[in-house]
Amino acid sequence: MGLHMQTQIPDEKTLREFEAFLLTRHAAVGTPLYLLLHEHFVRVCLSNGIGKQNPVWTTDSTPM
Repeated sequence: MGLHMQTQIPDEKTLREFEAFLLTRHAAVGTPLYLLLHEHFVRVCLSNGIGKQNPVWTTDSTPM
């Protein structure tokens, strides 16, 4: 979102704009950006030893 981690709290407008951005699709592959972001986080975690090396399934049931 372009905010400094320790100094700024995003306002409602910023959060809504970021949410709308994540709902757009990547131009080259057509996948929603929120799915690509999630995949990136999973790969970063796995490459840094977080979780099992051969995961079967990972899910987050937190309502959004």
